[in-house]
Amino acid sequence: MPSNNIKERINRIKEKAQTNLKAALSETVRATSALPSMAGEQKIQDNDTNKTLVEQTQSPNRIIYENSTTYDARVDFYPVTYDSKNQKYTLNFNGDEYNYNLDETRPKKLSRQWRQEEAQDFKEAGPDQIITITDPGEIRALGSYSHSEKNITLHEFDITFNEFEEYYSDEYEDSQIQMAWNAISNHNKNLKDTRIHEEQHRTNDKLGIYAPGLSPEQYGILNQYDECSAKIAELNSYITDYKKALKEGKSKDEALQVFDNDYQKDYTFYKEALAQGLDPDSKEGRKLMVQGTINMWQKKYQEPYTEQILQIASKGSFNTDAASLIIGNEKELQKRINMIFDNINNNNYSRKNGVKSPLNLSRYLPEEQMGLTQAVQQAIDDFIKWGNNLSPETRDYISDNIRGRTDKQKNRHLIELLTGRKNPDKVFSKQSNQNLQNNNIPSQMMQSKKQNSY
Repeated sequence: MPSNNIKERINRIKEKAQTNLKAALSETVRATSALPSMAGEQKIQDNDTNKTLVEQTQSPNRIIYENSTTYDARVDFYPVTYDSKNQKYTLNFNGDEYNYNLDETRPKKLSRQWRQEEAQDFKEAGPDQIITITDPGEIRALGSYSHSEKNITLHEFDITFNEFEEYYSDEYEDSQIQMAWNAISNHNKNLKDTRIHEEQHRTNDKLGIYAPGLSPEQYGILNQYDECSAKIAELNSYITDYKKALKEGKSKDEALQVFDNDYQKDYTFYKEALAQGLDPDSKEGRKLMVQGTINMWQKKYQEPYTEQILQIASKGSFNTDAASLIIGNEKELQKRINMIFDNINNNNYSRKNGVKSPLNLSRYLPEEQMGLTQAVQQAIDDFIKWGNNLSPETRDYISDNIRGRTDKQKNRHLIELLTGRKNPDKVFSKQSNQNLQNNNIPSQMMQSKKQNSY
C-alpha cells in the first residue's frame, strides 16, 4: 500500500492533469489537437446551425462544437454536463437541474475545511454569560448554546410576582399564572440544571457531529438526538441528587423531593419508577433514562423545536457534499448518534459539580430510529427544491437505485457519476437503467418514500 505522502502526491498530479486538460480544451481551436485520445473522430456538418461539429465515434451520444468553452472530456454522457468556463457541474435528471462545483464532490476536503473552521471558532469563543431579565415580556428560553459563537447564555429572572401577574392577567387564568411563576422561581434556584443541559450541547458539538457527510433530513434527526442527550444529562443531575440524599440518610420519600425542582415536570416518569423501586444504576434504570427521555422529548418537545430542527437541516445542506445531500449516509448518522450518547460522561460542568455520568448509553437506544415530523419533512423537501432544484422524487429515485452494498460505496459511485468518471450504466442498478435512459421515472417511483417520517 502506498504511504499517505505518495497518495497525496498522486492526487496532486491527477488534479494538475485535470486542470491542464480543462485549460487545453478551453483554449484550443481544434479539439482533435487538444485531445490525442480523440484520434479517429469525424467532423460532421450540422445543417441547422451551420457550425462544424466533432463526433466521438466511441461515444455516439457525444457531440461538441469546435471552439467550445463549455465542455469537459471527462463528462460526456447523460445526465451530467460540465461548464468549464464557469467551472460548474449540472446533474440533469427527471427535469431537475442540480448545479454544483468540484469542491462539493470532494467529501474529505470539505470535512477538513469544516473542522479547521470549527477549531478556529472554538479557539476564538467568547466567555459564557448570565443575562438578568427584568421585563416579564422578555422571558424566552431559559438558556442557549450558540453553535457559531461556541458559548453558553443563561437567563435568570429578577421579576416580582406582582409584576408577572399584572403582565399576564389579561391572557391567562390565575392558576396558569401561578404555575408559570412557580416554574420561573424554581428555574432561578436551579440554574445548574440548565447549565448542564447547554453544556451537553457544547460537549456534543466538540465531537464534530454536524460535520459534512449527511443529508438535510439526517442533520435534523441528529439535532433531535442532540436535544435528547441534553435532557438526559439534566435528568442525570436529578438522579445524582437523589442518590446523594439517600446516602445522607434521608428516606426515599424525602430523597424523591429533589424532583420537585423539575420545574417543567419532564422527569415524572423516572420519579415514579424510583418510587416503585427502580435501581437507577441497574440496566433497567439506564434503559429508562435513555428511552424514557427520548419518548418524553418526542411527545413534548419535537413539535415546538420545529424551527430549530429546520435551521440545522438547512445549514447542513450548505455544508455537506453533493452525494450526501442527495442520498445521505445512514451508517454515518448512526455512528454520530452513538457518539452523542456515549459522550454524556464528558460534560465538564457535570464533572465540576460532582455529577457522575454513566458510560456507553448508546447501548440503550431504541432499535427504531427517531423520525421527523411530517411538517419538518415537507419543509426540508421544499427547501432543497428551492435551494438545489432537487425534488424529493429525484432524490428518492437516485437513493433507491444507486449501486453499492454500503452507504460508502453508494456515495462513492454517485460522486464518480457527478464528476464524470463513470456513466449511469455503471452507477445505477440494472432495473433502473431503462428508466434512466428514457429519462422517465415510473409513476410508482414518483411518490416520496422517506421512511423516517411520520
